[in-house]
Amino acid sequence: MYDNSLEKKLKLEKRVRTEPPSQKEGISGLCQTINQFFINSYDAEKKELWGRNYIRWLQLIGFYICFYAGLACFFSAVWFTWFRVILNADDPIYSGEDGMAWTPGVSHIPILDPERKSTLIRYVRSNETQVGMIREMMYQDFLSGYEPAEWTSENGNFIDCTEGRTDPDIEKVCEFKLDNIRPCVLQDDYGFGDGQPCIMLKLNKVNNWVPENYESIDEVPEEIKDVWQPNVITVKCFGSDPVSRENLGDIEYYPQQGWSFDYYPFTGQQGYKSPLVAVQFMSLPHRMIVFITCKAYTKNMVYEASYGLGQTKFEIISD
Repeated sequence: MYDNSLEKKLKLEKRVRTEPPSQKEGISGLCQTINQFFINSYDAEKKELWGRNYIRWLQLIGFYICFYAGLACFFSAVWFTWFRVILNADDPIYSGEDGMAWTPGVSHIPILDPERKSTLIRYVRSNETQVGMIREMMYQDFLSGYEPAEWTSENGNFIDCTEGRTDPDIEKVCEFKLDNIRPCVLQDDYGFGDGQPCIMLKLNKVNNWVPENYESIDEVPEEIKDVWQPNVITVKCFGSDPVSRENLGDIEYYPQQGWSFDYYPFTGQQGYKSPLVAVQFMSLPHRMIVFITCKAYTKNMVYEASYGLGQTKFEIISD
């Protein structure tokens, strides 16, 4: 008779090997693995965990606490120094005391390129939407800060210098009123709607820079002798090339052709606003690009085109 007991035994062993362990068996195995891990990690005889006793573990933890606390303090100090000292908006890095290399640059408004890579001012005088966009850009981004509400918010830190500075305290700020640059005002679209655009000029802030008068009329540059005044930083705009000079036409300056010495020096005074000169081009050619340079003149002004020191350049075309 055929004995199939051996065959049955082999089938039983095969079934045992192929059947997955039950959930209970799996949990039990995991617990055994974890338990064995801790048994191997802790040496009960030496009272060490992963090769260190509790004293060495405390030393290691204390070291890392001190290390990361010191690292946090270091970066906090760097952050504070950078944003509160180096980048203090009321105390610029560049100072007039640093030598003639840091005399003011000249800025102009508007700059229509949002990335500020182009200085071209191009517009269509009959396009009310475009003129309105330029008007709102000039006012919202820059000129709104010169409104009376902004000036009076600094608790009387401002003085009227219309007739000259009467208070020798340099912490007092000479106020600048937008009425001074009329007709280059918001209500008149800053002249863009009439084809007589107004460009706003200002000197950039340089801490403790003090303008100096020419000592005699002989020192005054020839191109401004007919308009130069003492105690005024004279400004003059002209064509950057012969064709532009020929076609630039008449120019008007408001409130005067320059910035009064009364506004200087800038020392970080509360609420200080750089004075403006509005330059209105009265008869620009139609559909022709004009290259313009505007320069500021004092005895201690330095000119460097690549940095915009003492001058600014831009182009205008009206379609």
